[in-house]
Amino acid sequence: MSLELEVGNATRRELLEWDIPRAADGETAIFIVHGMGQQKTFETQAQVANALTKSTSSPAARATARHVVAGEQKLGVVELELPTKGEPARKVDIYEAYWAPLTEGEVTLRDVVSFLFRTGITSVPRSWFPRWMFGRIERCDAVPGTTFALLLMLLAVASLTVINVMVAAVLSARVAIHGGDWPSNHLLVDLSVPAAIVSVLLLLFGVMELLALQTKRFAPHDARIETAVIWTIWLEAGVFLIGLMLAAGTMSAAIWYHTKTRHVSWFAGHFGLDLVDDVRMLTMRLAIVAIALVAISSIAKSWWLSKTFVYVTGLATLVLIAGTIRRFIFTWGHGIEELEREMIWKWAWVWALLFIVSWFARGFLVQYIGDVAAYVEPHRVDRFNALREKIRNCVFGTAEAIYRMTDDSITARYRKVIIVAHSLGSVIAYDTLNALLRADGVHNNHLQVAARTGALITFGSPLDKIAYLFAIQRNTDLQEALATTVQPLLADSAVRPRWINIHSHHDIISGGLQYFDSALVPHHARVENIIDPDARVPFAAHVEYWENPLLWKTLLAVL
Repeated sequence: MSLELEVGNATRRELLEWDIPRAADGETAIFIVHGMGQQKTFETQAQVANALTKSTSSPAARATARHVVAGEQKLGVVELELPTKGEPARKVDIYEAYWAPLTEGEVTLRDVVSFLFRTGITSVPRSWFPRWMFGRIERCDAVPGTTFALLLMLLAVASLTVINVMVAAVLSARVAIHGGDWPSNHLLVDLSVPAAIVSVLLLLFGVMELLALQTKRFAPHDARIETAVIWTIWLEAGVFLIGLMLAAGTMSAAIWYHTKTRHVSWFAGHFGLDLVDDVRMLTMRLAIVAIALVAISSIAKSWWLSKTFVYVTGLATLVLIAGTIRRFIFTWGHGIEELEREMIWKWAWVWALLFIVSWFARGFLVQYIGDVAAYVEPHRVDRFNALREKIRNCVFGTAEAIYRMTDDSITARYRKVIIVAHSLGSVIAYDTLNALLRADGVHNNHLQVAARTGALITFGSPLDKIAYLFAIQRNTDLQEALATTVQPLLADSAVRPRWINIHSHHDIISGGLQYFDSALVPHHARVENIIDPDARVPFAAHVEYWENPLLWKTLLAVL
């Protein structure tokens, strides 16, 4: 299906008053709230417009990009016309709430680690917890594995932080204390061996993720990924996590060991230089092979080749583990204490790879987890309070303008508003819709926010996990009741629009929304939890929803 593009003239639209009864008639609007890590302005609007165009069976669509001034809000809108065979064209205006720049540069790695540490420590495992919903306290069963998953994430980040701190300290000392006896060549080798293993394990895991995504990209008509590929990636992730924690422990032990014995390498002294050099060569070759596999698969653009390379990479991981263990076992006790000075330079690639890996890991944590840490901090007064208010005001201002927008100063421009939100954006959208419902309730529901909200579509949403974190830190039923007063969607099923939540079992961030329903909610007002069968690549599933047909079929169905 083709898309005809046009740039329209800028226009100004008036806003209706909250406290005067108004009728709503006319068009449909889609209001998008992007998730964490989506930093490009107009990106989500373009994605939605293009995806809806491709998902419609009509021969041609028309899109007009326009700048709109509504009150104090300056908005970009895509006015989309979707012709349908035998029916009038469907018209929809697409808006986005762009809040990404507000968090840029505000969060540091220390904030992320501190957030994960506090979250992991305070998330005491419970079989159930109380939650006030729809007029009474409900007993909510804890989702199995939530606390365990948080603790695993905490251990991974803590291990990576320990490794980075030790490497930075040792290399800085090496440069600053030129010619000194600390850090010695022996210590550098003892740090290089586990650093090489953990770096290549992470590289292999990244390669498997890329190859799995390429498999889908190169086979658009067969988007499902084989179960064997999925479990191979999960196995690699588990191996990497174990390797990361062992590396952090081994490197810490090496530094402690060398504070007492500075002139003996633990690895070389117990196993010999030959084994140390064998480990270095093995990890280097596996790194080269992994990079070559991605390059070959990208050039060939073959789905079966990419899928085959996933298994090859998984086999390479087993080779690394088996080869390293075998060498350690069969060379135990055959070490020597001498260490060649020139051997240190042979490990330069390890430090370069570790630096690159650490840099990307830090960027991921700050860019993605950092947004969560800035917006979601259970019951803690911190320096992000002002930032959270800016985000809420930014998104609320856009949403309010859409609901109040008018062409004739008598009726609302949009008869129906559909809210679409991804990842952390679903949390922000939930807060925004609650705020709109509260404001409308104070003014006797004259703006008809509840009736005009056609649907709330969330995907990749961490709302359940966040509800769990907040709930287990409240001590009384009164606290629960007070928290519900600012959440009409949790207090009154009559104001709740149709709520569709798309998630995947392979997305560690999202999940089904179990803590937003109760037996008191009518069936038609309950959250419709739908599993996306094509979001199957572990970890990457969190962003796969955008490329899969389920989201767009769902959105088209509610238009």
